[in-house]
Amino acid sequence: MRLAKSLLAIAPLFCAAPAFSLPAKTDLTYSSPKADSIEREEVQFVQIGFEGTVDLVSVTIVNPDTTQTEVYNAETAFFPKKGEMFAFTLPKSLTVPGQYQISYAVAVAGTGSTADPKSGSFSFTLDLPVPQSAVGSDEAKPADPG
Repeated sequence: MRLAKSLLAIAPLFCAAPAFSLPAKTDLTYSSPKADSIEREEVQFVQIGFEGTVDLVSVTIVNPDTTQTEVYNAETAFFPKKGEMFAFTLPKSLTVPGQYQISYAVAVAGTGSTADPKSGSFSFTLDLPVPQSAVGSDEAKPADPG
């Protein structure tokens, strides 16, 4: 009986305590092109996937010449993107050989009006074969016998 009264006495303390929240699941779990991959065909789209639901803030590609291509920006987008998986058709296919970096920023709703931002990036290399028409274009032409 004494134990039951003790439990009843402390029960309100557990109810009044702030709720325990689990950390937001914002880890990048999928990408296409894959991180650290070597792509042998032009890249026409980018896909990224996360462990949990996120609000997508931005996606940017840093090209081999260090110029940037904005793929998505929540501030200028017609519709906000929220989910676990996102796919984008690029405005122009990536065809220049070299290393590319995909940078992203996401937010996860916090308590009240706050959000936990998280950003990250991954890289891949584009190594396209030399077109057959370019092979031999620099070779010397045979001398004119005449």
